[in-house]
Amino acid sequence: MNGKLITVEDLNPSSTVRQLKQLLQQHEGLAPEQQRLIVGGRHMKDEDTLDAYNLDEKTVIHLVLRLRGGLLPPKP
Repeated sequence: MNGKLITVEDLNPSSTVRQLKQLLQQHEGLAPEQQRLIVGGRHMKDEDTLDAYNLDEKTVIHLVLRLRGGLLPPKP
């Protein structure tokens, strides 16, 4: 992304990662399927609750784009 910091206050520890992605979609316009969230070097799973990651007010969650694609065919 662009290094922008987004503060999220509308969620509680029982909210799911999927709900966080939906909130980020409202802020950034990125579909949840395009988002990959990483905290402490761990990929966050959609079905997990935020509480599972022991987050606090100083935790930084990294948002990276999930790019789909494949390898280019070999040149003849």
